[in-house]
Amino acid sequence: MKDEFDRRLQAIAQKAQNSPPQSRERQQALNSLIYEITRSNKLGHPQRGNWPANVYRDLYDGAVSRTFQNIYNNIERYNSEHPVMAWANNMLNYEFLNVVREYNNQNRRNISILSLEEIDLDSEQTETVDDDAKWVRAERLRQFIADDPENLLQTSHIRGRPDVTFQSIAWAKYVEDQTWESISQTMGVPVSTLANFFDRNLRKFQSYFDKYLQE
Repeated sequence: MKDEFDRRLQAIAQKAQNSPPQSRERQQALNSLIYEITRSNKLGHPQRGNWPANVYRDLYDGAVSRTFQNIYNNIERYNSEHPVMAWANNMLNYEFLNVVREYNNQNRRNISILSLEEIDLDSEQTETVDDDAKWVRAERLRQFIADDPENLLQTSHIRGRPDVTFQSIAWAKYVEDQTWESISQTMGVPVSTLANFFDRNLRKFQSYFDKYLQE
């Protein structure tokens, strides 16, 4: 039997389904749906015990971002006979497997976009580096993000939000160590939008990071 929370989510999902695509009403309903899911603490945590905490956070954030994007893009696929959270968690499990598969493939190619193996000092591959070396690399990363020698990080921003730049997101996530949820609340941008923008641009800027940060 569905409880009050399930019924509320179902009503919001159906409102989104019944609103015209690209309409303000649909966008508002979807934003409300993502907000309710996020604050419910009912999203699962697949394979949480199988990864170091810092690696898992990036994998999980990536899977959650994709799950939310799927909800935005495919709300018509929701079947009202089932609870919204069951639908969301099934997608999350599926997307987590995809993120892990990509993470493993990228590691084998020595490219790790999701966990920033080349620049994220807390990554699995840097566990054997001594504390002094980690501190030096951390300082180099902070300085690079702050200086942005070619002004690329500060000029790439979310459409319609020139204040939300790749530089500001990178600083919040990898220097201040904020979660996507915290950054989302601070910047007033949905988690899925933030994470997708960051992932796309990180791929684009990979050679830029390598140019200034590789030993």
